[in-house]
Amino acid sequence: MINQVGLMVAPDCNSRANSDRKFPEVLMSNFTEKFNSLTVAFNMNGIESTNTYTNITGAELWEKIKNPRIGDKNGSHFLRTNLKLDEQGKCLSRTNNHCAQEGWLIIIDVDETTAFPQAVHDALKSADIAHILVGTHSYYAENKNRFRILLLCDSAYNTEQLEPTSEAVVERINYLLTEGFIHYAKENKVFSQPWYTPSKLQNCDTEILYIEYLEGKYVPIKEKQLSPDISKEIPRIPISLTQGQISPITAWNEQIPVGVVLQKHGYRITFQNERSRRWISPNSTSGKGGITEDIITGKIFSHHNDSLNDGYSHDSFDVMRLLKNLSFNDAIIFASRQIKAPDGSTIDQWNKRTGKTQSMAITTNTTLPPTISFQKYQPFNNDLLPVDALPYEALPNQMSAFIKEQSDIRGCPPDFVLISILARMGLLFSGKVKIAMTRNTSWSASPNFFWIMVGSPSTGKSNALSATSKPIQILEEAARDIYKHDLRAYQEEMDLLLRQLNAIKKGLDRENEKNPSKQNPADLEAFKIKIKETQGKIYDLEAQKPTLKHYTVGKITIEKLILILSENPDGILCEFDEVSTIFTRFSKDEHSEERGLYLTGYNGNCPYSYKTINRGDVIIHNLVLGILGGVQPSKLKRFVNDARNGSLDDGFLQRFQGIVFPDVTLRLLQDKQGSNYLLTELNNLFQNLNNLPSGAPTILEFDDKGQIIFDEWREKSTIEAHDLEPHLSAHIGKSYEFVASLALYLYFFENDGQLPKNNEITVDYVRRAIKLGSYFLSHAKRMYALAYKDNMPARSLAGKLTQIKSPFNRSDIRDKGWSDLNTKEERLEAINVLIKRGYLSMPIQGKYYINPECLAE
Repeated sequence: MINQVGLMVAPDCNSRANSDRKFPEVLMSNFTEKFNSLTVAFNMNGIESTNTYTNITGAELWEKIKNPRIGDKNGSHFLRTNLKLDEQGKCLSRTNNHCAQEGWLIIIDVDETTAFPQAVHDALKSADIAHILVGTHSYYAENKNRFRILLLCDSAYNTEQLEPTSEAVVERINYLLTEGFIHYAKENKVFSQPWYTPSKLQNCDTEILYIEYLEGKYVPIKEKQLSPDISKEIPRIPISLTQGQISPITAWNEQIPVGVVLQKHGYRITFQNERSRRWISPNSTSGKGGITEDIITGKIFSHHNDSLNDGYSHDSFDVMRLLKNLSFNDAIIFASRQIKAPDGSTIDQWNKRTGKTQSMAITTNTTLPPTISFQKYQPFNNDLLPVDALPYEALPNQMSAFIKEQSDIRGCPPDFVLISILARMGLLFSGKVKIAMTRNTSWSASPNFFWIMVGSPSTGKSNALSATSKPIQILEEAARDIYKHDLRAYQEEMDLLLRQLNAIKKGLDRENEKNPSKQNPADLEAFKIKIKETQGKIYDLEAQKPTLKHYTVGKITIEKLILILSENPDGILCEFDEVSTIFTRFSKDEHSEERGLYLTGYNGNCPYSYKTINRGDVIIHNLVLGILGGVQPSKLKRFVNDARNGSLDDGFLQRFQGIVFPDVTLRLLQDKQGSNYLLTELNNLFQNLNNLPSGAPTILEFDDKGQIIFDEWREKSTIEAHDLEPHLSAHIGKSYEFVASLALYLYFFENDGQLPKNNEITVDYVRRAIKLGSYFLSHAKRMYALAYKDNMPARSLAGKLTQIKSPFNRSDIRDKGWSDLNTKEERLEAINVLIKRGYLSMPIQGKYYINPECLAE
């Protein structure tokens, strides 16, 4: 259902929206005409392709954003303006200089906001600002609160005016929102920024997000303003401190962010980007934040008509003093009594113990505490384990060339491109072949696996997936055409049989209506025989009803997935932008059956049955189900830790044999065309793999030398795994089939997807697969090391010291119920290790003091 709002009545003139006269009163009665007359650049080939644009009208763009394309994200995108043309009338490549020098369209990217679309729409409508609001691909595919706002300006803006104008829009929305907040995205200010057109997955049941309000005002153009000078600090009276005493000013600024002080006095944020925040006074009626906060320094500069507007920048202590209207000395006293010292007492109490100062002007009688000392501070090393570099020498030459080229073009690690190739290759043959693991037993393995790319946001995981998406899209399109043709023929044949059956039944009815004396028993029997024969043909035809061949699926219900799997015995690959979603889902007891489906599907050679309400028992004779996607290290760590603690230790994590967790290095997109011959060869490879015979899997085996090398490696790995931690031992145990299967992947790529003669894989592929398997294992070890580390109880406690009041005793930790610190032995071990590493003092009267050095870190 499309949610549309149009032809709205202007808000009451007494509303807060109309109290701001910064926005003009011109009504946008011609919004549709204005938007339709726009000209913007459009590209169907992904943002990496910068020179394949065409200029389209605003009307064409409106249609694309109003009605999301059904299917996977294909890279289609548009710009805020048109592109200039070359001498042949073709659009120039996408750069700021090649864009039209002026624009009318403002686009606000709302990414993972706390404000919901309807609330943003209501805020803009309350200010009588015309707008269109649309969902993004992530809104539908990942159920994320991501959307975009499109507005028109009252005049054309230039490159210098884009940033202040878009900032003013975001600030205005935040001022009007009753709940939630929109962070300013850096994409809003890039003149040549590409914006994906909305798309919605085939099986996604999320309602289309499209809201419009067309009877409002234009957005006014804003000029760029000079940033306030935060270097001019207010003069301060120096305070004298004896050795060991702590400055209340420094302690206040370290412990109380300036934003906390502002919020306590009724100020609220109206704007935030990566560099700064803007705060608005509780007494302001302009809707514009007059206080600018530098996020790095934590200082503010005020243009409001308040006590902070004195021509100086102010830190948190200054803001507290000025807003409370305190003298400098009174502010010192107030801060010293509010802020904590390293031992948990106040700064006032700490300083009195270490010596009295004239400026503190505070007297008290107190007993000096015992001497608190710490061993040399030795912080834990949280560096990632080293990983092997991608062994290009083990890969086919054409695969290496494709990986290197696509890594350059898409600005992503080559490791991610490798995963993208292997996962989608395996999708096409995992249900059709097996590799014999031994010579004298029936042990054979399906080359079906789980594949995962570990990397922070914006490291290029999605770019790597798009590198190999085209061959699959070609196969999917061909499958749809075949399905449509076969379904039409099926329906025509079924219609014919149903008409024949109906005619025969009518003949039988006429014969039955005759006088019994005139009925011919032979004719009656003939009609019954024909009915039975025709019904048999109908039943046989129903059993042959065409099904659509699927290759990949995304977000999908278990019932729909099982139905698709039952119709696709060659297997399915589940692709996820963020694999953490299934980890989270499978951690819940109500999804244990779905988790079991994936565990079984990994094996690639087991039957599976499922009871449904509408279809009864659905039986899958050979379940083949793979996983491909990316995950952020911080999210992956949580699930590795769950496996370590035993709550999710059922081998699911070990099934991600195809894991890459590369080092993060700066990679810049290279604006170059991909080699056509490499893309053509990849298309041919995928087509040939798709054409491998289905049915009973073909059993491939190693040649004699290959089997000997593989057996020696497997025996050596088994011996080494015996002395390793259980999680690594289990992972290596599953790697035998993985490494054996890698030999198939390398062979098929190098031989254009053709089956080998005599069904034998030669020793060269075995050696290269072992080398590639060692590379994958090093990345798996890095993954496990996120949680499987020495001194885990101590590491856990060290990360939580900021949540404990110093000094503390062991019962304080017990009462928190923290993981890794559940038992008395774990808590004692953690404390003893932290004492040795200088985090904690030796116990003083049963209490432990926290080293300020580790808190500062």
